[in-house]
Amino acid sequence: RDENGRFLADLTHLAYAPSGTLLLRHVLAARAMKNPAPLPGLAVAYDGADGERPLPLAAAEATAVAALLGGTVWSGGEDGLRETAVSRRWLHFACHAWFNEADPLAAYLEIGPGQHLTAAAVLESWRLQAGLVTLSACQTGISQVVRGDEPLGLVRAFLAAGAGAVLVSLWPVEDAATCLLMQRFYAVLAEDGVDANVALARAQRWLRRLTAVAAAQALAPLAEPGTAEILPQTEFPFAHPRCWAGFVLVGQARLSGG
Repeated sequence: RDENGRFLADLTHLAYAPSGTLLLRHVLAARAMKNPAPLPGLAVAYDGADGERPLPLAAAEATAVAALLGGTVWSGGEDGLRETAVSRRWLHFACHAWFNEADPLAAYLEIGPGQHLTAAAVLESWRLQAGLVTLSACQTGISQVVRGDEPLGLVRAFLAAGAGAVLVSLWPVEDAATCLLMQRFYAVLAEDGVDANVALARAQRWLRRLTAVAAAQALAPLAEPGTAEILPQTEFPFAHPRCWAGFVLVGQARLSGG
């Protein structure tokens, strides 16, 4: 914060480039792409119900995102996902993710029971036309820099596969806060037609000012009874930066055409 209590996101709209090399590749690729992907977006959800840390709002988040942007929800796990994703305008993953410091290309999204979509698999075999890929999971934005300025991880993999931008998290995130933030982010994109970095900043400001009563009302139709009871018992349960500041946009989203 500055001396007036303002966060950087209050003063400007941020988007990041992972490295100078990737920034140049990204700009050249964006100039070469004249047409958007032909099909609406795809939201992928897995709640990890068979694990130690289930995500009760993952499916509701994916359904809400698909409804806001006119996409579809994918619940088929790994089989056929790559082929289905190739022609989609945007992709949204609501699931668990893990980063491997010893092998950053082994970082993965858990998209089904025992099904791991690794950074290596995306880098090697995925080809995308998506203007935006959102990795709504813990620590999806962590990378490891090797060979000069080349960061390795999920961000690098999806950008190399063709994504215009990747929305990721830098630390462990809460299920309820993430679900609400993502819904607001996509609502701003759909209704206001602004750039993704502007939509993210607006959604983050909205979340941190959201009252406990309003949050409970927003969560009520999305989750099992009692979910709202896990909210922090404060007037503004998501005001702390840990609830919203960890999400960053890497790249420049291309969402024209729907």
